[in-house]
Amino acid sequence: MSGTDAAAGAALEGATLYVFVRGWGHGKKEASILNRKVGALLPPALRETVAGLPNADLFIPELAMGLLSTARPEAVVNDLLRQVSGAFDPERHAKIVFVCFSSGGPIGRAALMKAYGMGEDGRRDPEVALPWVERVVRVVYLGAILRGW
Repeated sequence: MSGTDAAAGAALEGATLYVFVRGWGHGKKEASILNRKVGALLPPALRETVAGLPNADLFIPELAMGLLSTARPEAVVNDLLRQVSGAFDPERHAKIVFVCFSSGGPIGRAALMKAYGMGEDGRRDPEVALPWVERVVRVVYLGAILRGW
């Protein structure tokens, strides 16, 4: 199969939306050392990696995850769900992959559970599930803070 044939086949399958949920230090206006060092390196590296994949879209939501943020986790989860819903194009995105880093791990996991319609009582209500959640094919945790959460 030639490169052109492979690209055409990938186009028929639809694009993959890569959602990268970063951890602390990702404040919009924050100038912390963590944000300058880690925050400046990860998005370009991710963009280069995703750029090499066929039909891949990278989405890095802007969340209230600054190092000294006092935002309630529930509010951050709801904001993440709102932003992913806005970035998701049902005509374009056949698959969604979540990549959660550091403290973005529990936020991403909580968001996915809520997107699936899971309530605080541990029961699933399909009526409140978000339409894009069935297209999530993989969740990757990188140094995520998950133990005991």
